[in-house]
Amino acid sequence: MSDPITCPICAGGPAEPSVQFRGASWPTFRCPKCTVEFVWPLPNEGDLKALYDWGIYASRQYLTLASTDRRRARMWDGILDEVAQHPAPPHRRVLEVGCGYGYFMEAALRREWAVEGIELDPQTARRAAKRLGVVVHEGDGRTALGPLGRYDLVTASHWLEHVPDPKAALSEVAHHVTPDGLVVARVPDSGSPVALSSGPRWTWFCPPVHLFYYSERSIGALASSAGLRVVSVRRHRGDAHLWPLECAVAIGKHLLPTPRRGERPQGWTEGVARSRLKAAVARVTEALDTIPESLVPPAGWNASELVVLFAPA
Repeated sequence: MSDPITCPICAGGPAEPSVQFRGASWPTFRCPKCTVEFVWPLPNEGDLKALYDWGIYASRQYLTLASTDRRRARMWDGILDEVAQHPAPPHRRVLEVGCGYGYFMEAALRREWAVEGIELDPQTARRAAKRLGVVVHEGDGRTALGPLGRYDLVTASHWLEHVPDPKAALSEVAHHVTPDGLVVARVPDSGSPVALSSGPRWTWFCPPVHLFYYSERSIGALASSAGLRVVSVRRHRGDAHLWPLECAVAIGKHLLPTPRRGERPQGWTEGVARSRLKAAVARVTEALDTIPESLVPPAGWNASELVVLFAPA
């Protein structure tokens, strides 16, 4: 009999096989205490680094279409409006962990806040730094954070689902926030209607790129384990498509072979991603995604992400 699996976040257990992601090629488990779902066994950070090079992952992740960029800008403006309601110096010192191509940093610069970033992939880091004229530290979040000081705002946008030790990662973030500062995290919502109905074919279920799958309850447990408290939680669409497109993607994933352990999840669709078909589909998707969410009911089905504000406990 194999040894019981202890939850990497709350130390609860023993973890049980996931019902929501049952049938996935990658073994996925659920903690009965905090309800986080996670891949097991977890790969180490060295194994993960190869997944994020510019040619395989970042170029297709960050160089998006113009209307997508505009929607992201509006999204970040809304989040930062909420952040701005909390007391802080007028020119906040801001750090984004896992900054990618710099969409959040760009929004913060429009407010004349002092901005820095951290990015794992060197080429992505250099491109973001050159594009925005800011400092972007290269390396994994925990290591790069070490020598840095404290910030009034630290953001971790779609980062906590990627790291093999989110408790240690968020604890490191907490050490670099001023006593009256804030942390903003965005994560896919595994409790969203689309996630619950799609199971292992959910858009955001993509191990080993995504290792942890959070609900409102489990992201709160992660905060507590890292010395933070939850200030607010809200659901929004974020980087997801409108829900009918999300469901269409789930059906499409059902028709494709799923990557198994040791395979790059980007590699199995690489041919499609570089083809004219991908460009055509992207343009159709872009056009459909400009439809106002209010015209695609039920509205709650379009909310596929959690936006969480934390403060030092």
